[in-house]
Amino acid sequence: MNLKIVFKDKSKWFDNYKMLINSISFFYKKSFKKSWSKEISEHTKLPENEIEFYVKKKILFLYDYKKNKFNYKASIFFLPILFSYNLFYILKIFLLRKKNRFIKKKSYDLIIENISSQDELNRYNKLAKFYKKKNILVRSLTRNKLNLINCNFLYQKKHKNYQLDFHDFKFFLLMLFKNFVYSIKYKTNFFYFFLVLIEDFLFFKNFFNEYQSPFLISHQHYFSNNIKNFFLKKSGGKSCLIQKNINAHNETGFFYHTDILLTYGKKIGVNKTFNSIINKKIPIGSFFMEYYNYTKKKNSKLKFDIVCFGCNQVFPGGRYDKTPHHKYDYIDHLIWLKKISTIYPNLKVGFKHHPNNKSNFEYNFFKDTNVKMIDQKLNSYNIGINSKVICSFQSTMIIEMISLGKVAFFLDPNKRNNQFLGDLGNSDDLRIKNFKKFEKDIHSIFFKKNFKKIDGTKYCLRSDKFSQKLFKILNKY
Repeated sequence: MNLKIVFKDKSKWFDNYKMLINSISFFYKKSFKKSWSKEISEHTKLPENEIEFYVKKKILFLYDYKKNKFNYKASIFFLPILFSYNLFYILKIFLLRKKNRFIKKKSYDLIIENISSQDELNRYNKLAKFYKKKNILVRSLTRNKLNLINCNFLYQKKHKNYQLDFHDFKFFLLMLFKNFVYSIKYKTNFFYFFLVLIEDFLFFKNFFNEYQSPFLISHQHYFSNNIKNFFLKKSGGKSCLIQKNINAHNETGFFYHTDILLTYGKKIGVNKTFNSIINKKIPIGSFFMEYYNYTKKKNSKLKFDIVCFGCNQVFPGGRYDKTPHHKYDYIDHLIWLKKISTIYPNLKVGFKHHPNNKSNFEYNFFKDTNVKMIDQKLNSYNIGINSKVICSFQSTMIIEMISLGKVAFFLDPNKRNNQFLGDLGNSDDLRIKNFKKFEKDIHSIFFKKNFKKIDGTKYCLRSDKFSQKLFKILNKY
């Protein structure tokens, strides 16, 4: 991709991503916007501003912050492969197009989407019980059998049963030629962006021609899709996103698109200035804590004086190791745990990883130390509730635990973890930047008994009635 970015200080995540997005906007204006988006808009009837929002988000997701370059998919060297794939895609969708033009639209009280497992679906159990009849549609990403009260299930294969005619076929073939010309001219692989845009356009146009609901809800706020919401709105519905984690200052932290965003609390949300379109933000608490702490059966009685919760792909060399200092800061917070367990050998210190973790880094790091590794399959919320002090490098469980009156904070060596904690600002009450402060707080908590707890409700509201509040919101709007 013919777009070069130079960052003077890679630790300034938010400023750098603002610079990157400004550069993407400038590049879009001088390349995609001149003819490409207009031609697609004229044929699909998608507004140009929707195409622009969508493509900019896709460009941002292709940027590798660590390597300071764009993914190979945007490279013209990948042109022959994506040209072939585009041609194959066009032939496939026409061969598998819908033959019957008559469609009887089905109406539902609610659509729940992007469900990939029974455990994900179970989180909606309380909400589903508020509906009096079996009139919820679940759009599943798996063929596996799922079950939940008052729900119907739909697994839809992509590339199949789209409504297409000869004019579409002619347009797609014409764009094969034009995408090649634009790719050479602007040194960017237009085939990739055309393919993902048209696929989402056809899939969601087809979906909302067949199904409608006043609300569509998702629990992964960073996977919002404005093309989907365009057709949802045309069918009379509104989109609702549930905040899953503290908003990150990386590629997942920008270009949100929703009518309603349900946030943890007043101080933890998603800023509208993050190149996002959010019509309304409503603090409501934690969807995940309601399920894992108040609903799901407890599977652990383990108790710790200090427990540290791990996160996915933040270890050295992992997906989120993107700055020169990240690995050193991450290792430092593990060293702090090891040191505190040596200074206070009578305190029971544990490290619990995310259930999806596949790395042995921390297991090897804490081998033959006073820090006990906890079975990652156990319920983290049970262990947090049973422990006296909860800490983490970045886990959202910190703000969830302080909403229950627990002592919890982030271990943030040098206060540079702005990729994940930048939304918290200074927040000295939550972010411990050196070992001296960590050791002092531990001493105050266990020996002086004079540690002042944080008012957690400003970060995360109480979550035991999350579904009840959500049901009222959906009925109100």
